[in-house]
Amino acid sequence: MFALTLPKFTGHFPGIAGLLPTLGAALIILLNANNRLTQLLANKTLVWVGALSYSLYLWHWPILAFMRYYTGAEILNWQYSLAFIMLTLALATASFYWIETPLRLKRSNKQLLGYASLTLLLLATAVGMKKINAHYTPEPLPVEYTRYADPKTICHGKIIGDCLKGDLNSDKEVLVLGDSHAAMLNHFFDYLGKELGFKARIITASSCVTIPEFNYQRIAEWAHKPCLSQIEEAKKYLDKADTIFLAASWDNNLKHKAFETAFDKLIQNNPSTNFKVISQEPRLSRSPLRARRFDYLGFNYTVEVNPSYKSANEILEYKVKQYSNLSLLNLTSLKIFETPPFYDGAMVYYDEHHINEVSSITYAKQALTFFKMLDI
Repeated sequence: MFALTLPKFTGHFPGIAGLLPTLGAALIILLNANNRLTQLLANKTLVWVGALSYSLYLWHWPILAFMRYYTGAEILNWQYSLAFIMLTLALATASFYWIETPLRLKRSNKQLLGYASLTLLLLATAVGMKKINAHYTPEPLPVEYTRYADPKTICHGKIIGDCLKGDLNSDKEVLVLGDSHAAMLNHFFDYLGKELGFKARIITASSCVTIPEFNYQRIAEWAHKPCLSQIEEAKKYLDKADTIFLAASWDNNLKHKAFETAFDKLIQNNPSTNFKVISQEPRLSRSPLRARRFDYLGFNYTVEVNPSYKSANEILEYKVKQYSNLSLLNLTSLKIFETPPFYDGAMVYYDEHHINEVSSITYAKQALTFFKMLDI
């Protein structure tokens, strides 16, 4: 009972985390007590589930992994949780009675059936799965559709070269700061800079808006070091920049008070700098590349727009009214975002909230009119 009610230990398993329930189970077996608990555990249904335990153990993880992949959710809702239980139980029962149990019997027709079932399963997996997988797998997309830029050429998480894009011969230079939503604009600013005669220094990091006092403690630990180093690099150019573009996953960041404070201080501490915030692009409910895969498998896998980005852009509009040196570039009305994840028959997004390398240039071409009106 203590094992069920006490707070769970953290750390490696097996270890202290598994000691208490293991001792409890050992005591129940050792004492051979005849009480309500042992009577409950001797219930035919629980004994049957106990007999299935190894089969349940073997089946539960691949089924759970598949359902998480299909739904895109770490925690399943009650409908998928119920489906997970039923499917795991069904497959465990089948393998227990048709393979596991016959293999434990003395030589008999049932044992031969168990070996035959196991052999057929192995052959089907070894020989047929490769062909089945190839048949139901769509043609691989060019790499430009599965990333927002070549990581070897952009200053995302680390400094590579001078971090400059656009017209490298121009005397006009802008600074671009943010997280991966800014990193995906490398080709965007490269195109616009060449068209309009400016260069852009783009310094970004994963999950990290590269501005002073960004509340990095809340992001994944592996992202802390590159976040802090990119912020320090960005600080070198803050005082020199006349124009700074900010792009980020605003709906993830603006819900944190500490981030809002850092954002406001940046604008307030640099009153002579023109800050231009790029609106957050529409978010998707699911991964479009995953949807493409499931379409080939014959599953109904709908990708819809997640409206969370709209409220984030509304907060940005409110902030623009507070500061005279802050303006918002709301680009969500561009044609490229009319029918996400596709535009003109091509895939625009490569995950739920990042556009791909090819579409970044299409995005820039459609945004050109907006940028012509800016004072850069």
